[in-house]
Amino acid sequence: MLMHDFGEYLRAYWVYVSTSLGTIVKWYGVNTDIEDRKRVQEDRRRSEAFLAKGLGAMAASIAHEVNQPLAGIITNAGTCLRMLGADPPNVEGARETARRTLRDGQRACDVIARLRSLFSNKAPAAEIVDLGEATREVLGFVSSDLSRSRVILRTEFGNEPLLVTGDRVQLQQVILNLVRNAIDAMSGVRDRPRSLEIKAEPEGDDRARLIVKDAGVGFGPDSAD
Repeated sequence: MLMHDFGEYLRAYWVYVSTSLGTIVKWYGVNTDIEDRKRVQEDRRRSEAFLAKGLGAMAASIAHEVNQPLAGIITNAGTCLRMLGADPPNVEGARETARRTLRDGQRACDVIARLRSLFSNKAPAAEIVDLGEATREVLGFVSSDLSRSRVILRTEFGNEPLLVTGDRVQLQQVILNLVRNAIDAMSGVRDRPRSLEIKAEPEGDDRARLIVKDAGVGFGPDSAD
């Protein structure tokens, strides 16, 4: 059997029939359209590349969020030991440093708890959620990404809680996707500030609106689909 590729999406097979002496008496040919399979493979490759990029950025954000309170704990613990080892010991200073250590430890626990809830696979549960607070938590996760990408962030959440009913984790996943898309959309911007505006506001008496507006390049009609 012989095989030959005609371009990227068509493959042909030839099978011949021969006599016992090896003389070819007849050929059979089959053309196979492999366009769909090629497209599936290409879509899978792009999805894997996108996922790997997103996971890498998320890992950097998580490391940044957790490292901040951990660094504070280490610094405060060292300071506390020096104060207690002084002659005479600075007991009041050590006590205040211990309070800061406890505060930073609680911050680390809060970060981990938020991350666990954000990436858990538990079934959706409707609850009352402050949309502004949920958005601020997400922005905390990606603060290092915003800084690294030189994004100027402006937020407007109002003074009063903007309460909505929904699953907090799913809402935050949507907000996270919107913010990451905005960062990616501005990665090629060189001629203007990379500004990102996020606003949560009421709409009528029974609705809320979250606006995520970036200064990205957008896309043309050829890419709309």
